[in-house]
Amino acid sequence: MKKILYSMGVFVTSAFLLSSCKIEDPGTSIKYDGQSFVEFDILTSGNVLPPDGIDIVEDGVPTVKSFKINLVGKVPQQEVKIKVSVLGASTAVAGTHYNLPSTEVTIPAGQTSGNLVVEILDDNLTVGRFDTLWLVLEGGDGYVPAEKFKNLPYVFGVCPFNINTFTGNYNCDEPGYKVYPVKFTRVSGTTVKNDNFWDVGAQINYVFAADGSSVTIPTQPFVYGPYNLVVDGASPSKPSTCSGSFKVDYEVRFQAGGVVENNTHTFTKR
Repeated sequence: MKKILYSMGVFVTSAFLLSSCKIEDPGTSIKYDGQSFVEFDILTSGNVLPPDGIDIVEDGVPTVKSFKINLVGKVPQQEVKIKVSVLGASTAVAGTHYNLPSTEVTIPAGQTSGNLVVEILDDNLTVGRFDTLWLVLEGGDGYVPAEKFKNLPYVFGVCPFNINTFTGNYNCDEPGYKVYPVKFTRVSGTTVKNDNFWDVGAQINYVFAADGSSVTIPTQPFVYGPYNLVVDGASPSKPSTCSGSFKVDYEVRFQAGGVVENNTHTFTKR
């Protein structure tokens, strides 16, 4: 019965679409003659955007986000400009939390999608606060907003530092070697332990700054086969307090002296 209902649904939908088309010359071309729409791509799959954790990098440069929009119906024969507005219900403030470089999305002729760009002013964000930016498609150049897919709530903010965010199962990406599994457990305070450093089962401690802005590997010994080694290192960038991902530049040396390896580990939660 389910297959029959599905087949009937496909038939009805196909009939509707065909009724909006003109066949100019049988066997040559089909021209769409119905209403054309514009929509946010993410909304068409039934998904919603989860809260977006932004990392504060005090460099005066905004964090750039983009949202795909689709044209549905006719393929434009000339450039299309889609207007975008912001609902007054938004708690995010223009010029303080974000900028819209343009309130129009330009889609070239022959294309059916484009991107709305939003600049997040991360230097101005407050740790622990999340705001909502309501983006609304207004349409333009013959394309009207699809009612169910025109309003996009974008929630963004900065996650507070919590050492437990940096515990659990991770993938470790080691350039020149491979990606392998590791597990971090909390030792005390803001110190966590990696149970598989260098993929040799060495247990190495990592110490996060009190505000989560950096992480270091204090000098520690470990053994690899017949070799007595030491390692230390530091993060080249701020760890992500939302996702728990982080990088550490490290140096492995012989205890007697001499560098074995300089490399970077990128840790991503599994």
